[in-house]
Amino acid sequence: MNQEIIIKGGYFFGECFGTCQATVEIIGTTVKYTGKDNSKNNAEKQCSAKVSARVISDLEAAIDFDEFGKLPMVIGCPDCADGGAQWIEIVKSGESHKVVFDYNRPPDAIKELANFFSAQFTNFKNCR
Repeated sequence: MNQEIIIKGGYFFGECFGTCQATVEIIGTTVKYTGKDNSKNNAEKQCSAKVSARVISDLEAAIDFDEFGKLPMVIGCPDCADGGAQWIEIVKSGESHKVVFDYNRPPDAIKELANFFSAQFTNFKNCR
């Protein structure tokens, strides 16, 4: 990796009980999860795990940074009628771009990245 890349993804639901908001942040080979539980006074829980450098390099290779940067900041109607929202943010060379979209409905340009984050949310579901 020539330059540090930080990739973040998350979801949120305006009207829910339980973990209604979560974020996964990837820095290097560390994956950090943060979840907020609305049913427990917004209690925050954090967990982290290491992934192989190969997984991260494959993930970064799958991202077309130019296409990602061209995506609008909001796609669809995230969290309308409490359908939930997801987001992905990439920080590269000190510049950041964040895209928010309807939950489980990523644009084709970031579908693989969104699937990676969905898998991470599942991996951390037992985070306490």
